[in-house]
Amino acid sequence: MLDLVQNPGECILKRKNTSKLGCTRTYYPDGYRKRAAGLCFKSESKNEAGVTGKVIGTLGPFDDITVNGTKHRTSVYIFVVTEEFDLWEDKLRIGRTRKWFPIEDAFKQLHRYKPNQESYLREAIMDT
Repeated sequence: MLDLVQNPGECILKRKNTSKLGCTRTYYPDGYRKRAAGLCFKSESKNEAGVTGKVIGTLGPFDDITVNGTKHRTSVYIFVVTEEFDLWEDKLRIGRTRKWFPIEDAFKQLHRYKPNQESYLREAIMDT
């Protein structure tokens, strides 16, 4: 079940009865969904990838619309990893793994599994 809460400049959809506690979806005024990692990247990096570090910049927001019409705006940050953990929350809870790729291999993996994210990375590199 969803509750719609309106605040000046944004709408927040709060999910009830989900498996993730505090699951909240937020939207920009023009309807694009704010991605969770853009809202809480520090805790996401530790919980999901088992790393900590520092955000040193942004590559900018990237907009896309899925085949079913859902709007997504993803902010991509430059994150310098300063510490890696052998054990972290998602590794223990769901068996998540971490793998580092050279940039060309990253393009291949993104092209295969997350084509939108490949375009974000290519666009960011071309702009630098």
